[in-house]
Amino acid sequence: MPNQRTVGQPDILAQRRGARELTELAQRTALVTGIGVLAILATAVFGHADTAVSIFAAAILGFAGLLVYLNAKPEIEAEAARVEAAAPAKIGASWDLTLRQVLGALPDAAFAIDRDGRLEGANARARKHFSLPPVGQRLATSLRDPRLLEAALEVAAGGEPQSVPFAAVGPLEEYFRAQIGGFDVDGKRFALIVVHDETNAKKVERMRVDFLANASHELRTPLAAVVGSIETLTGHARNDPAAQERFLKVMQIQADRMRRLIDDLLSLSKIELNEHVPPQGEVDMDAVVRETVDTLAPISARKNVRIDVIRAEGDSMVLGNRDELVQVAQNLIDNAVKYAREGGQVNVEIGGGLLRENIGLAARRWPDAAHMSIAAPPVEPDKTLCYVRVTDDGPGMPRESLPRLSQRFYRVEEAKNSDRVGTGLGLAIVKHIINRHRGGFFVESRLGSGSSFTVCVQNADKNQH
Repeated sequence: MPNQRTVGQPDILAQRRGARELTELAQRTALVTGIGVLAILATAVFGHADTAVSIFAAAILGFAGLLVYLNAKPEIEAEAARVEAAAPAKIGASWDLTLRQVLGALPDAAFAIDRDGRLEGANARARKHFSLPPVGQRLATSLRDPRLLEAALEVAAGGEPQSVPFAAVGPLEEYFRAQIGGFDVDGKRFALIVVHDETNAKKVERMRVDFLANASHELRTPLAAVVGSIETLTGHARNDPAAQERFLKVMQIQADRMRRLIDDLLSLSKIELNEHVPPQGEVDMDAVVRETVDTLAPISARKNVRIDVIRAEGDSMVLGNRDELVQVAQNLIDNAVKYAREGGQVNVEIGGGLLRENIGLAARRWPDAAHMSIAAPPVEPDKTLCYVRVTDDGPGMPRESLPRLSQRFYRVEEAKNSDRVGTGLGLAIVKHIINRHRGGFFVESRLGSGSSFTVCVQNADKNQH
């Protein structure tokens, strides 16, 4: 590790202190001897003592001092050589070990830089969550948040501890707070950055605000219909059985709508809360799709819509959360059945392969159709993914509607004016689930010919974990 420091080195420091004390003792002895010899010679020169005696005494004293120095010199040199030979390896290993131990013991992501902004060390959590440079290189080459970099350099230069909020740049919303404090090692200043993940807290707060806003807005219409029906039933329709039956049916429909809306809002909020944490389970998408088709069979039968499952080449085992992937399949297939023509057909194709070869082709059924990528998988061309493509033969959608499909409560104008029941949250739920699975979500549509929705998720290949 570059720029090794003497920190936590009691053995090395003791050896150096001993060598220094021995050297200082020899130096003091030589100094006192020299002063004594000069004093004796001065006394003889100025006639205050017998010259021969003075010269003899000076010689004796000088010889004694020389013996002391010569006796101590080998030990001084040996001790100094031993310290210098041992110090670099021991100091380096100990500094590296101490820094790794301290960073590794912290529950949050943590890393340290010197006053020049060069990375001194980082724990596994920091490496996992942030793009950090190799040790010895400047932090600014990889971590680009200006507030965080500026605060870290200020602290490393001797400034006061700071607390800096920042957000990660990427497709997923992640929020952090960096606590930055300084420390000194062998006269040199460093900054320790400990990063606490505040994503959950931020999302919980936003979820509460969004839920209240969305629920109050979207529940207003069905609630008004229920209140109006109650007023009618308790008013002039009090003794009218036909009117009672009609308005009770309206109340049932609107109550069901409110229940679905609340269920979807709660489901969406839960998914958004965990969106930044990728799932680690293994799920068979072929089994998920066939189970969903069986579940929706009564609905498709009522509309006389046939659902065909097409098994293409490719592995169907994926990394994911089974309940969430069931939600994805249910939303896509249920939507396809709703929008398919009466007596029409829905095709559900399952396949897979390399991202760079197969998934792009799977996402494009009609080359001349309007196409939109709602969520894109990470650019890892050697990874294999499983895709599920759901195609209906319904009226299709205009090109300008595609960018808004995954927005909350958005419904294509044609759908708003039809009797199709929906909350407008289904595709938003699909998008957030696919984002959590680090997958892809694509849609294409042709007016008058139908629509096709494709999702893809990384395969659960053991060699890719």
